[in-house]
Amino acid sequence: MSRFPLLRSLSSRRGPSGWRPWLWLVWPVAFSLGACSGLGAAQAQWSRAEAALRQADQPAVQADAPIELGLAREKLQRAHQALGVQDAAMAQRLAEQAELDAQVAEAHAQRVRLRREEKDARALTLSLQGAGRSAGGQP
Repeated sequence: MSRFPLLRSLSSRRGPSGWRPWLWLVWPVAFSLGACSGLGAAQAQWSRAEAALRQADQPAVQADAPIELGLAREKLQRAHQALGVQDAAMAQRLAEQAELDAQVAEAHAQRVRLRREEKDARALTLSLQGAGRSAGGQP
């Protein structure tokens, strides 16, 4: 004796040519569940992108990488719009790009800062070498 007699009777029923008419009831439910999970993944990716943008949105990054930061903001906004119209694939793709753009903005700003520090260190080294030469009487 089966615990689920209705399922057993449905699974054994076949229409003409062997197709199962009850499958037409299952497909819409399965499709809608798949769409919901796609939106959930896109919303999770959007949240990660928003967190990356908040982390990157600092005065130093705004000053040194405004273009990259602007791209990240724009793509995050477009991902939010795609979520609004239930386009999970586009929303997820844009959110991934926004997250990466925010990371690129941080890396670019760090590179600019390191180059500035390197330039300052070289200038300091040259001035110290010049001061040492003039104090020691060497040409």
